[in-house]
Formats: sequence, C-alpha cells, structure tokens
Amino acid sequence: RLNPPVVIDGNGDAVRQLDLTQPPANGGSGEITAGSTWYFQLWYRDPQGGPAGFNFSDGLEVTFCP
Repeated sequence: RLNPPVVIDGNGDAVRQLDLTQPPANGGSGEITAGSTWYFQLWYRDPQGGPAGFNFSDGLEVTFCP
C-alpha cells in the first residue's frame, strides 16, 4: 500500500511520482536499463464500484529508451 495514499481526481486520474534514483529502479534485479519494459497498474479503493470496494486501474506498459 502506498503511503501517503494517491488521491484520484474527479476525472479518475492519479499521479504517482517514480523516483528512479532509489532501489529497485537504480540497481539489482529491478534496475531500469535501456530497452527494459516495466508494467504499472494501480489497485484502489472504490466504494461505488460494487460489493468488493476495490478495483484495478488500466495497465500501463513503459519501455525505457537510452
């Protein structure tokens, strides 16, 4: 879970800053290298989205270029 929580605006948009200078992005098995592809998806609380109360955002695929 993200702390602090990500706030979703009235259009359903959310912004999450990605710090590429901190692990795992800058080293080890999660290091971002030129040509690598990462996949992102947001799990969020949605009280109006049905009995489960939680949902997933659309996915985002990002290929990092040199």
